[in-house]
Amino acid sequence: MKVLFNPVPIDGKTGLDLEVSDQSATVADLLDAIQPWCADGSIHKQYLEESRGSCEGCLVNCCRECLVVPDIVAFHRLSREFGLDTRGFIDRFIDPEQLRLGLPSLRSSPCVFLRDRICTVYQSRTLICRLYICTPMTSGASDVVYRVIAAGMGGFIRLAREAGLLGAGLAPGSTGYGRLLWDLVQPEAVRPDNPFHRASSYHEVPLQPFLVT
Repeated sequence: MKVLFNPVPIDGKTGLDLEVSDQSATVADLLDAIQPWCADGSIHKQYLEESRGSCEGCLVNCCRECLVVPDIVAFHRLSREFGLDTRGFIDRFIDPEQLRLGLPSLRSSPCVFLRDRICTVYQSRTLICRLYICTPMTSGASDVVYRVIAAGMGGFIRLAREAGLLGAGLAPGSTGYGRLLWDLVQPEAVRPDNPFHRASSYHEVPLQPFLVT
């Protein structure tokens, strides 16, 4: 394995640390490394009953309320699955009020893809859905995870702007969380060397640029 998440003690709980052993690793390797932990019952998961168990069917379910901006790769995969172009995807799945504010997040409360507490697009779900589990991580691991998520979202925002479907700024009226997310993602949307720009697969995105030096 080029990438591993290893269990480590963090503040008295079992969390995860990141180990990258091969400089040729991609974001796909990162996703492969974290996937088994979604169903693992040995690590701490803050929002699960007894703080242990599988993420599947979680009663708290982050999918119910979270603000999720798709990453560029998930957008391409979901668009192909539903036979939609950029405008069609945005019209069908993006919250119109959040779009007006400048942050194109999925329709939520609950997520537009959630049915009976189960994700209906699990194999094509977004980066934040793949990489966020309510488990503590070391600062190095969490820095890499959030850099990857922000860059992927930035790629989608750039594409939406290039299609003339999204303005350049954040409109007044955004929530505090929305502004925080914007501050994280906006630099990636305009960064010319964002590894996600033009990517259609996680295998195409090298992990090296996101590693903490």
